[in-house]
Amino acid sequence: MTRMTVQDIVFMRHAEGVHNARLPHGPYRDVPLTAHGVTTAAQAAERFRAANVVRNPDVVFCTPHVRGQQTAEPYRLAHPDVPFVLCDDMREWHNFDIAADGILTMEVKLPLWEQQFTACDPDLRGNLWGETFREFVTRVRAVRAMLLADPRDRIVCFSHALFMLGLVLDLQDLLEPTAECIRRIKDSQRTE
Repeated sequence: MTRMTVQDIVFMRHAEGVHNARLPHGPYRDVPLTAHGVTTAAQAAERFRAANVVRNPDVVFCTPHVRGQQTAEPYRLAHPDVPFVLCDDMREWHNFDIAADGILTMEVKLPLWEQQFTACDPDLRGNLWGETFREFVTRVRAVRAMLLADPRDRIVCFSHALFMLGLVLDLQDLLEPTAECIRRIKDSQRTE
């Protein structure tokens, strides 16, 4: 008789980043946690441990973004023997960003953020450093396939709100590169 197992896959969103606090910041990949975010990341890791959420993880996947890695750090330190894998495809979706030496302020971001969700164009790339919604959908589907094909049973992932929402929609077969899907995501989000 073959034993069938069900994976435990737990996602955790990064703690409060400088961008969430509406402070100026560099490229999204490099946004760090605020002091409050560092504190809540440590508290969340402790709550995970106390509640036995994914008791002995087999692997931890993490966005390559600084705020995700900082959020994952207390959890990683509590499980030093568990493989810790940066997964570029678990990064957040932004159809705009800035050059490595640039600074984003709310005055610059809000019009770009509005454009992203007002146009509802799956092929819109806000600027040179952005990603289209169609590319985002492809990336989410790749992560879903990777996780479901992974032979390990207990997986912890540290990622971002829009990415996780995309994954949830994909699991419901509702993630499509369409204007309707972009509107669905906008309706479920608050402006960062």
